[in-house]
Amino acid sequence: MSGVSSLQEPTANRLPLLEQELNDFTYIVSHDLAASFRHITGFSDLLARNFSDVSSQDQGVYVGLIRDAAQKCECMLDKLHAYSRVLNAPMNLEDCDVTRVLDVVRLRLSASIKECGAQFEIGQLDWVRADSELLTDALAHILDNAIKFRRTGVAPRIAIGQVPDQAEWKMRIRDNGIGVTEGEQERHFTMFHRGHAEGAYPGTGAGLTIARRILRRHEGDARFVECHDGACVEIVLPRGGLAYSGEGK
Repeated sequence: MSGVSSLQEPTANRLPLLEQELNDFTYIVSHDLAASFRHITGFSDLLARNFSDVSSQDQGVYVGLIRDAAQKCECMLDKLHAYSRVLNAPMNLEDCDVTRVLDVVRLRLSASIKECGAQFEIGQLDWVRADSELLTDALAHILDNAIKFRRTGVAPRIAIGQVPDQAEWKMRIRDNGIGVTEGEQERHFTMFHRGHAEGAYPGTGAGLTIARRILRRHEGDARFVECHDGACVEIVLPRGGLAYSGEGK
């Protein structure tokens, strides 16, 4: 991991990164999303070409494939819209109690948490300077990911703790799930990237991308760090003016 964090990088050094994200976004729209529309067109053509040569059973298969492709396009467009909102949403920066934000996130994800029996261990966390609603969205995406990519038959255990650092505020979210393949860590933050066969896990592969964009708007970041059991996401944010001493509780 680089010794220079996003908080320390000059603005000029971040421009190539933003340009690359824009290029990735353009590729996604022109290639990945277009591929699903090509599926819709192709199977529609098969149905329309000659109904007399297509059995009722085949028609049902084609209609199902068209429906699946259309639903995938709709989900991808919804995520692109969410990403666009994150890019343009006004920010109301304030001192945020991260513990309280995590309480809201767990309430939002309560159905998934109850379904899989996820357990949390949360350490003492200092306050950060952030937009509380956007930060809630970012942490919700990251925790949802930790819950979703669990091992079969194993309840998720998620440990959340602050990392001692004099220069910046850091927090790590560690899980006992299936983990991230070495060399694939950065690709998981690419929009619609799926590290597993499509359909193996729910979702479109956009959550971590949206979470990182939110954190980078705060002059922070998110990245995977080495983890021998499961996966670990490290979050960097500006420090808040209040300590975790209980002020404002």
